[in-house]
Amino acid sequence: MKFFDWHQRQTEWWLDRLGMTPYAALWFAYVKGAVTTLLVLWLLGYF
Repeated sequence: MKFFDWHQRQTEWWLDRLGMTPYAALWFAYVKGAVTTLLVLWLLGYF
């Protein structure tokens, strides 16, 4: 469980540092994943 404890501390630290709520962080991760997917598809020539 050491990794999960470390990851939780890191996540909370970044959220505090950036002034984000956990809900905002989830939306940020979703949008980042969508943009990354579209970028990869564009680079592979699907768009």
